[in-house]
Amino acid sequence: MRKFEEFTLKDTTSAATDPVVSINTRGYIGLNLAAAIALGEPKRVVLLYDKQNDAVGIKPAAKDVPHSYPMRRQTSGRSYIVSGSAFCRHYKIDTSRTRRFKPKMEGNILLFELEAGVDAPRVIRTTGRKK
Repeated sequence: MRKFEEFTLKDTTSAATDPVVSINTRGYIGLNLAAAIALGEPKRVVLLYDKQNDAVGIKPAAKDVPHSYPMRRQTSGRSYIVSGSAFCRHYKIDTSRTRRFKPKMEGNILLFELEAGVDAPRVIRTTGRKK
C-alpha cells in the first residue's frame, strides 16, 4: 500500500482581497492588486522609512513631487512595481532574499514592518519541454 503525504504548503494569500507587498533581491517593491487599490492605484508614490520601528511606508504622490517614484503596472499580470533599490541601499534594508509582507493602511500610507516579512517561495520556471 502506498503512503502518500498530503502537500499542505499552499500560499493561502488571496491576491484578490488581501494586500501583499514584497521586496525582491534587486530592491524592487512589488504590490499586488489589492495593495495598489488600497493606495488608490496612484501613478506615483513616495517611499517612507520609520527607523524607530524598522517599518516602510508607501503613500500616493503627485507627479510634481521630485522625490516620488512611478508605480508601474506589470505587463504580465495584475501587480505593480516600484523601483526601490536606492531606498533599500540607503536604509540598509536586507535584499539578500525576496520577502513578503502583509501591509496595513494608516491614513493614506500603506505600511509594513520589516521584521514581519516572510521569505517568498522560489518560483521555478519551466519551458514545458521534455529533455
